[in-house]
Amino acid sequence: MSAGVIEDDQSALMAMANIARDRPGFHKTLDVRARVGGELMDLVFEIVYDPEGPVVRLSTQSLPTAAVEALRPGNPDLELVDDTGVDVLAVLSDTLVETPDLVAVFASVGHEAIWANDAFVTHVPIRESDKVWLVELLDEWSKGHYEVKVLPALVKYGRWLGRLTLITGEDSQMPVSAVIVSHRDRQGEIEAISVVARRLDVDAEGPVGPDALVTDSRFAALVENASDIIAVLDHDGAIAYASPATARVLQHDQDALIGQQLLDLVDDEDRPEDLLALAQPDEHGIGAPVELRLRAADGSLRYLEVVVTDLTQNDSIGGLVLNARDITERVEAIQALTERALTDVLTGLPGRVRLLDRLSTALADPREVRVTALIVDIDHLRAVNEHFGHDVGDELLVRSAERLRATVGVHGLLARLGSDEFVAILPGSTAADGLALAIRLRDALSEPLDLEAGNFVVTASVGIATAGAGADSDPEAVLRKAERAVVQAKAAGRDRIEVYTDELAQLEVARLTTEQTLRHALDNDGVAVHYQPMVDLHTESVVAAEALLRVHANGNLLSPAAFIEAAESAGLIARLSSQVLEITCQQLAEWTSAGPGTGAGEIFVNISPRQLADPDLPTRVVGALEHAGVAPTKLWLEITESMLIGAQDTIDASIDYLRSLGVRIGLDDFGAGQSSLGYLKRFPLDFVKIDRSLIAGLGVHDHDAAIVRATIELAHNLGLLVVAVGVETDVQLEYLQLLGCDRAQGYRFAPALSASDLTAHVAG
Repeated sequence: MSAGVIEDDQSALMAMANIARDRPGFHKTLDVRARVGGELMDLVFEIVYDPEGPVVRLSTQSLPTAAVEALRPGNPDLELVDDTGVDVLAVLSDTLVETPDLVAVFASVGHEAIWANDAFVTHVPIRESDKVWLVELLDEWSKGHYEVKVLPALVKYGRWLGRLTLITGEDSQMPVSAVIVSHRDRQGEIEAISVVARRLDVDAEGPVGPDALVTDSRFAALVENASDIIAVLDHDGAIAYASPATARVLQHDQDALIGQQLLDLVDDEDRPEDLLALAQPDEHGIGAPVELRLRAADGSLRYLEVVVTDLTQNDSIGGLVLNARDITERVEAIQALTERALTDVLTGLPGRVRLLDRLSTALADPREVRVTALIVDIDHLRAVNEHFGHDVGDELLVRSAERLRATVGVHGLLARLGSDEFVAILPGSTAADGLALAIRLRDALSEPLDLEAGNFVVTASVGIATAGAGADSDPEAVLRKAERAVVQAKAAGRDRIEVYTDELAQLEVARLTTEQTLRHALDNDGVAVHYQPMVDLHTESVVAAEALLRVHANGNLLSPAAFIEAAESAGLIARLSSQVLEITCQQLAEWTSAGPGTGAGEIFVNISPRQLADPDLPTRVVGALEHAGVAPTKLWLEITESMLIGAQDTIDASIDYLRSLGVRIGLDDFGAGQSSLGYLKRFPLDFVKIDRSLIAGLGVHDHDAAIVRATIELAHNLGLLVVAVGVETDVQLEYLQLLGCDRAQGYRFAPALSASDLTAHVAG
């Protein structure tokens, strides 16, 4: 035959010709390979329907002239007929039907079967009337392999070569070596696929021994072009055949490997005791996939996924067939991802997983008596990121990590736990050892850092927890204790060291209990507001009241300091403040409707730092006022001077907006801290409340009276209302009246009262 089309593609041509036989108008092209003048070339054949029988002809438009002449001189379209005039189409058609190989054609990418030869129908239970799909004829493993490997190859490359297992009955299967080719229509869509399969579980005529795999053209193409290693081992484990992929993967010459022991190439740590341990064949002689490291010619290790099939009883093979896939890149990628999960990318320190593993090991070591964990929390890192950028913050963290690692030394482990937290683990140490290390760590950080953005001085809050090795085997519990100590250090002002103690644990339990109680109170109407009357010092009549939050739980009244701290730490302060505003505004509306003399005409409400920093505060205030129908001028909000130190833009904007609505904003507890009369001049305020500590000194300490006098005079000059807090005696009242104070509240007039009691008090 002039066109020496290789056998696999002859089968594909004949399969398509059989389809064209019964389909008028059928016309498609098929890429095939053929030997022309001894050279393997890519050819394009056309398969066309003809009433007298399908026509298969060679298109030579894209072939070199020399190739055309070699195929059929002077004929531009070569029909598949040899020089003797023999009808090759008829010969191949007969061959296709009679071949022991299983041949079938399926629509699209494996949809219903279109045609199958006698060998296929004999072994695989399908009939012409069946609408069976290819995947329905495969075992479970082959189904998955078809979806994951075969289909992508058919779409991308147009063919796939490999191993599948066909279902031949309810309890029987047939492993086959298959060639699957996709056939496309003129629009490029896959119209059909052809399958040629050769059984692997029966003896076949032909050469005997390992070389039998590669003497047949179909299997030669399969083996020579496979990207995976295919090898045949004799009874002793020596390599009898190695595919060309061996040279690419292991860099060993294909011929030089013949006679070598396979196990000699396996890395010492992965080497099994014998071949049976490597193969682990099932009842069909097929081994389970095993991962091994084999030594390449250059000494490097390659990770291979190996499957060994026992064909020692097959006269055509007479050995173990090894299929090995190079998975080195996949393994190295997984190792890199694992290392990334275990190591902090920024600092190169161990991450949380590795830290917990090391801490767990130390706690379980019977040789260790105590294990100490220190959490080092860098102070104000968030401010550095916000004002200088994350690049500067990252540089600060890297430089800080270098100092901390050098200070911890080789006897401990330093890890990065979070964005601004580092953890040091000291096995075999006491709390005193941990305290000494904490001091050294803070000292190391305190040296100025010369960064690109300038010099920075780093401070840190350190929490220390010590556990007995073996007694406390939960590393997470140890870290939680150290974390609680850090929280305490930060709450106490930062840049300090706290050691976890039983007392600290009791405080933590109390805080958590308070938090749960507060949540229950918020959900079950347990939040109430009491009102302390505020009198006009000129008339001594009640003109306003300060709203004081009360939380009831199990019949008891919680301490305001306790539940405010719990609300802020648990993120409940916004919800709590909203309820207080709603209750207060509603009560104010009732007193306003009842008319003068029935209650307080104005109400003062305390605002915590976190409330004031919340951008949603103005929205909640306006919502409460509108819902109750109360004028904004009747609501007075109290803030502390600490909120004004370094006030953020959000706080300034909230104050300006609320005052523009008519809500009054004033300074509470003036004189309780590092008070400055300058605050009264710098910020737009409406009133100032003098702290009880100064009021208590009236008539006792002259300098307290001087401060009160100066505060009142300056406030009045600025147009501010002055309120005295904590007035308890007649002497204090007289002083305040003489100094011209506007209003006062305290036990001299009345304690905090319920709304009904305040109404009765005003009426009395």
